[in-house]
Amino acid sequence: MDKVRAVCIWSGFRQIGEKKTPTISLRFKILDGAPEFGMEEVDGDLWLTTDKACERTISTLGGVFGYFGAVHDFCDHHDLLNGIEVILVGEYETYNGKERWKVKFINSPGDEGWAPSTDEDRAAAKKLDGMLRGKILAFQQKVQQGQAAKAAAQGGAPAPAKAASAPAAKATAKSPVQASSGTINWADVKPKPAPKSAAEPEAPPVEAYGEGPTGTDGDGDGLPF
Repeated sequence: MDKVRAVCIWSGFRQIGEKKTPTISLRFKILDGAPEFGMEEVDGDLWLTTDKACERTISTLGGVFGYFGAVHDFCDHHDLLNGIEVILVGEYETYNGKERWKVKFINSPGDEGWAPSTDEDRAAAKKLDGMLRGKILAFQQKVQQGQAAKAAAQGGAPAPAKAASAPAAKATAKSPVQASSGTINWADVKPKPAPKSAAEPEAPPVEAYGEGPTGTDGDGDGLPF
């Protein structure tokens, strides 16, 4: 379907054909798209036949044109909707051997301007739901797994529980001295040097090299080196 921007220039109540089908007929001046459709004006009808058709007509008159008046007013007043800009949605069809562009829907400017879903559309959508549901659920699960992995990598997931560790050895250092005031007097607490690790070898003593009492290096060979 195609869309054109148009403005209403005439409206009136009519009964069409031998069956006297009641309708509110509208005429629009096309603002955009006239060269493409080869015309400057186009007609449209709001049917008043079945309950469903009446509901759609009432929705268009009130929702698009802001008109909530009586139907018979269109018999004598043909300018009730004049100057109101709309979006027409339509398509080409052949009628009595002639091709014409027929208005299917009338929407307010700013709307998408596409036709609402029909019963046939809904049936097709439900059929597709049955075909695609499994794929949709599989993709949803894949997305959730990716989000969980990303959260774990960023540290957002809770860390796994650690295994219970052996009880810590009791400290050998003396407890802090308790002052008479009931608080700890840290000035009287002397830190105990940390014990050396058994795996750490003790460094050998460093020999001092320098001049001895006789001007030698102190090794007894009489030489300064």
